Amino acid sequence: MCTVGIEFIKSNLQVIKGESDQDSLVTDFEIIFPSMLREAQSLHLGLPYDLPYLHLLHSKRDKRLAK
Repeated sequence: MCTVGIEFIKSNLQVIKGESDQDSLVTDFEIIFPSMLREAQSLHLGLPYDLPYLHLLHSKRDKRLAK
């Protein structure tokens, strides 16, 4: 099941990367999803936390929050 979710995120990252800064759905995802991943990690869920596209999401979140 995790594989399906990861593939969904991976396949949709191009959409996220191409969205304008004003798109609230993308902004919400960039802010919320990395927090959800940290929570999952604290619960010791066996997810692949070190994937490159997840690092990209964390980076985009940090940039967004810095604004």
